[in-house]
Amino acid sequence: LNICKLECSVQNYDWGKIGLNSIIAQLLICSNLPIQQQLPYAEYWFGTHPSGPSFVNLNNEKITLEKYIELNSNLKENLTFLLKVLSIAKPLSIQAHPDKKLAKQLNEKYPHIYKDPNHKPELVVALTQFEAICGFRDFYQIINELKRVPEFAQLVGNDICTILFNEYNENNENNENHILKKKQHLKLLFSTIMQQNELILKQQLQQLINRLNEQQLQQLQQLSNSDNLV
Repeated sequence: LNICKLECSVQNYDWGKIGLNSIIAQLLICSNLPIQQQLPYAEYWFGTHPSGPSFVNLNNEKITLEKYIELNSNLKENLTFLLKVLSIAKPLSIQAHPDKKLAKQLNEKYPHIYKDPNHKPELVVALTQFEAICGFRDFYQIINELKRVPEFAQLVGNDICTILFNEYNENNENNENHILKKKQHLKLLFSTIMQQNELILKQQLQQLINRLNEQQLQQLQQLSNSDNLV
């Protein structure tokens, strides 16, 4: 069994912790590698991904881990996973990962954007306190939130709200056509929010924060979990 020391890639994304506040920078120091105190150290990649490959020192020559795997007869194929260490200071961007079939198609059609043909199932092991939001709320909870939070409804717009308020009730939940329409309207709602004008987003968010702060000061009602998240 050969154990190889890897030289791995660092991603300095904006949301990473700065300098030695990042566990990644601390790991680099432990390996006698230099760091820059003013830079964010967000991700440490162990693998063969072309956007951040690992390297192996072989006979005083540095080669990629992918090349090492090709040269080693005991290893049959390239790695199909990417191990990362994350050091998070700010919320990450929302991500949507394709399945295996779509990932292959996207890689063939847009290789400059989709760097590899693999899908992206993820397994997270929290080494410190960690909070993640995954997936969507129940469809009817979303409709109730639109009715409850006027700022949310303003982002979505009157047309979409009218459709959601008038067309849906839980009594026809198992109707196949109803399920398909529900998926379409959820997609429309989500894309509308994600493509909304940034100024409008900031205005509605500030109005929501101001309203919740006023409710707290007046002790009109206890804030819900959703309100506390805001």
